[in-house]
Amino acid sequence: MINIVLIAPYEQSRHFIQSVVDHYNAQQSINVTVHVFDNDEISSLSITGDVIIARGYNMELIREQTTNIPLVPLDVSGYDIIKAVIDAQQIYNAQRIAIIGPREMVDSVENIQDILAISLDRYYADIEELDEVLDRARADGCDCFIGGYAVYERCRPDDHRILVKIGKSTIVTSIDEAVRTVNLLRQQHKTSARFKTLIDYSRDGIISIDEQGIITSINHSAQEYLYLGIGVIGKQAKSVLPFARKMINDVWKTGRKIENEIYKVNDCIYAVDCVPLNLGTQTDGVTLFIRSVDRIQQDESLLRKKIVAKRQSARYNFEDIIYSSDLISRTIEEAKLYAEVDSPVLIFGESGVGKELIAQSIHNYSRRKGGPFIGINCAALSESLLESELFGYSDGAFTGALKGGREGLFEAAHGGTLFLDEISEIPHAFQSKLLRVLQENEVRRVGSQQVISVDVRILAATNKNLSEMVKSGQFRQDLFFRLNVLPLYIPPLRDRPEDILGLFDNYLREYNMRYHRNISVITGEAKKAITAYPWYGNTRELKNVAERVCVLAQGSAVNEADIRRALYVNQRNFEIQAETSNEGEEQPGHKELDELERIQLLLKQFGGNKTKVAQHLGIDRSTLWRKLRKLKT
Repeated sequence: MINIVLIAPYEQSRHFIQSVVDHYNAQQSINVTVHVFDNDEISSLSITGDVIIARGYNMELIREQTTNIPLVPLDVSGYDIIKAVIDAQQIYNAQRIAIIGPREMVDSVENIQDILAISLDRYYADIEELDEVLDRARADGCDCFIGGYAVYERCRPDDHRILVKIGKSTIVTSIDEAVRTVNLLRQQHKTSARFKTLIDYSRDGIISIDEQGIITSINHSAQEYLYLGIGVIGKQAKSVLPFARKMINDVWKTGRKIENEIYKVNDCIYAVDCVPLNLGTQTDGVTLFIRSVDRIQQDESLLRKKIVAKRQSARYNFEDIIYSSDLISRTIEEAKLYAEVDSPVLIFGESGVGKELIAQSIHNYSRRKGGPFIGINCAALSESLLESELFGYSDGAFTGALKGGREGLFEAAHGGTLFLDEISEIPHAFQSKLLRVLQENEVRRVGSQQVISVDVRILAATNKNLSEMVKSGQFRQDLFFRLNVLPLYIPPLRDRPEDILGLFDNYLREYNMRYHRNISVITGEAKKAITAYPWYGNTRELKNVAERVCVLAQGSAVNEADIRRALYVNQRNFEIQAETSNEGEEQPGHKELDELERIQLLLKQFGGNKTKVAQHLGIDRSTLWRKLRKLKT
């Protein structure tokens, strides 16, 4: 709601103005109240509202009384004055007409006299000078006086006088302008409040200095840093900020900003920027931005902690897994069932099949999804580091230990999930310690006697055959049984060829966005080359090749040559791989984690047809028979 106070110039105009206002109020969400005051009342009156509309001498008096409320003039229109001049000629046959009043009204007459082809005498007059100005007009030979209500009242009874009346359009125009003025001021107030909030709550100290070198504003941070009060506003910056005097002078001279100057003030170190306000080629002011080095270091430490905390959460869900094959569909359904309980899950699969993706999805599908998800690669740490990382350590446990000690990943994962990747690489001597924690749900920090209870769900992953490692004595049988409560096998990519193109297309879109490419077509021959490749590196290798293709491909289509160039270093390399595959030999470094289980899955998939299984594996049927006999013994 906008509250408008309209001061009618005289009592006789009130009714007409009120009728115009009533019609306006009915169509707008505003409130206009009409008042009539004489000059003495206005001088002592306290007027409240969002905006005041007044005319002539009333407006001059209100302007003297009120400084915090915007004023809009009830301007006299050209039509109003023309009508008054015509009335003067018709009623009094006036030959020399005087227009008397405030400058705004009198100046509007200049064009009117040209239109009417009549000479009008113009007299500027303040309200205190009216009697004197009227006498001067009489002495000049004026025989009719035109003006507002104050002029009309001051004329002698025998004077020819015409009152400039207010037209409907004048009133409506003034109300429109009042509404625009209030809306504009309110928007400016909102903008100013936003900027003030930004400045006041900025961690940077901000001090604005005008073209005279005077401080015009200072925010809370600057006051806090420099021990200054709001009273510095209006003072010379060079006297208040002596440490920055040279910097300010240099910016004034060059018109170029200076950044990251280091100053020591009140035993604290600050980094200061000085930025000019350039209007064209002229510098009209500068702004100092002051940062506490101590606070910067504290913020960096806090950010590092938050980043670490963010890493302790699972990003992926089952919905993020891209697949078309029944093998992965069944794997996901099985994983969802596992997610409903808290028992350990042991995830088997070759390198690059997405074991951690499945582990994170299980966590986010479980009742623990609100808790932390913490993963650790067991192959990356030595036995001593692995123990302190998983169990934590107490103050002074070893040389270089943090003061106060540090919690281990079991404690950090309390209420959530701990993912032990490459569990097969845990040193044999440490396996018993891990087993005890899994059995007791308690940890003891290195160097401490205190036992800490933990509630952690264990997900483990391996790309090796743990059963064989147990037989050979490389992995403890009791730990294997403790971890292998819910086994989950992730089939390699070559066993689910129907997933390859969907994954490749997804990776290609990802790299299109990253490298600003527009590869949208994969030719049929390219698709055949992609699906024919064995992908021993699984999805990790597929993703690498998709990136390579995105970088090397020309145009918007991927063809067979692009795929082969990304897959093989040279043709000879391809031939060697093909020959090896035909002989049924395993590629170096890509031994099956459980070949019998994989062959059994394929037999199920192909309905027991050994010929199709052998073709899928790229080996002879006789080689398949030999493998089955060997693996079953």
